[in-house]
Amino acid sequence: MKQLWLTQDKSNNRPEPLPTPPKPRKLKPLPSGVYLIENQKLKKYYIGMSTDVHNRIRQHKSVLNKNKSRIADMQNDWNNHKDDFKFSIIQLADYKLIAQIERETIEQYVSEGKTMYNSVFVTKVQQSLIIEPRYEQCIKKVIEVLDKQLISSGDLIKQLELLF
Repeated sequence: MKQLWLTQDKSNNRPEPLPTPPKPRKLKPLPSGVYLIENQKLKKYYIGMSTDVHNRIRQHKSVLNKNKSRIADMQNDWNNHKDDFKFSIIQLADYKLIAQIERETIEQYVSEGKTMYNSVFVTKVQQSLIIEPRYEQCIKKVIEVLDKQLISSGDLIKQLELLF
């Protein structure tokens, strides 16, 4: 490798080499997955997914603490029972699989008769559960956008929050 010279050492008239640049760091992939927000006292649940699950949980906490959650029922319960909430990761998975895992988990919770904060996405029809079409389309768009890397996952989440 060719040595690059920066300046000249005045004490002995020899050039000083440039310092060796640090090795480039590999960026760690963001942990995508499905998470759970549980009100342990009232036995109510919210199941979500994210391509950066740790950051998404932090966002939920921040929004709830600022009294700005779009999920009015959860916001009200947070305001009255903040200490009863538990945040956890259900499963880490490839971002292409998280929509399916989220849907199956919501279906499981609803079939067990659990009360959901995000029940707006779930409709029970003749003992079978279906996800509303606009939510399913939204998930497909998320995967498409992430595959093409058209925008950052953070910007995508902000846009999706405006829809719901």
